[in-house]
Amino acid sequence: MIVAVVVVVVVILAFIGLYFAGAIPGLKPSSTSSGVSDSFSSARAAASSAASRYSSTYPTLAATIGLGLQQPLAGTPSDLAPAAGCTVVPVSGAPTSFTVPAGAGGASSGSLPFWWFIYTGSTGMLFVIVLNGQATALATVATGGSCQASFSSLSAIPADVIDSGAAASAAAPGVAGGAAFLQNHTHANAIFLLLGGVSVSGFGTGAAWEVFYSDCSYAAGSSATSAAQFSASVNGTLGTLTTSATATAACGSLIPGGGTSGGGGGNLGSSITLSTPSEASAGGSYWYNFTVQAAGGGLVWNNMAIEIVHSTGGIVNPSPTWTVNVLSITGSVLATYSLYTGSWTTGGGSSVSASQSLEVETGTSLSGDDLALLGTGSFSGELQTYIP
Repeated sequence: MIVAVVVVVVVILAFIGLYFAGAIPGLKPSSTSSGVSDSFSSARAAASSAASRYSSTYPTLAATIGLGLQQPLAGTPSDLAPAAGCTVVPVSGAPTSFTVPAGAGGASSGSLPFWWFIYTGSTGMLFVIVLNGQATALATVATGGSCQASFSSLSAIPADVIDSGAAASAAAPGVAGGAAFLQNHTHANAIFLLLGGVSVSGFGTGAAWEVFYSDCSYAAGSSATSAAQFSASVNGTLGTLTTSATATAACGSLIPGGGTSGGGGGNLGSSITLSTPSEASAGGSYWYNFTVQAAGGGLVWNNMAIEIVHSTGGIVNPSPTWTVNVLSITGSVLATYSLYTGSWTTGGGSSVSASQSLEVETGTSLSGDDLALLGTGSFSGELQTYIP
């Protein structure tokens, strides 16, 4: 059960890093006053009505994000782009800009003034925003070519998912819980992310809420580089808390601790650097060696989970024999990680240092994919390294 929970959380964090951490990287300050807040369920009803005319092309509600910010911010549909190479096109009659009104006061109750709904189909995505209770079908993204952002591994958000207020309540208890964080950080912004079900390597989960509170500013040009941040994962149908953590982490992306393809986010990105690997193969097996070029901050291998990510953004499903060995400069094995179970089988407590290497062994070529390191605890964030 512990392994299943760890794998599920890692997969959810991967989707956050691959998509949402790059979205709305820095909106411009606006003079618009605070807005009227809504719960997820109320906003969903409005969004469903606005999306109904596009239901034949974008039938699946795959993800939702709600914002409760201390400062009103203005943006354009292009700020919602999921990845480099993707073009966001406003739908006919939609506004060419929008404003996220201030309204962080409802964070503890899950009531927020801005909700963004992502509907998916075989050819792309539809964005619907709900501001002050009013829904607008804003823009579309056609995937394909260099734009490969996808929610193909996510199920639809079920009709009986718990409301945002229940998610906030589940994240609240404890001396390091959400309620204590909001009490101690009165200027925190609130971000509520809801994803459909995720499955990988035989483990899975239904819908999941991710609740984030952050002292980071999301205004373009903000000088803050790090700030106190809280995160919690909540089962989307049972309303039970899966994980929660408070840490000082890097700012610069919408979702605390997220990263982007080819780079690092949170504290992990500043704690380890890997080289570009080379490929070797024999007898149906493939090996990839990544040299640790720099490491610090007390990082140990247990602070990271490892996975392989397709260029399309999906998670590569490993077989039971796929492993990662940490090698010393002399070639001895210091630690071993099972990509199939998503866990360190030996040596996870050993320190990460320069000149060590990660030897990834698989049963298929990974050329064109990425090796992803997913940080935990104070080493939040993600680091992805491209495999030529």
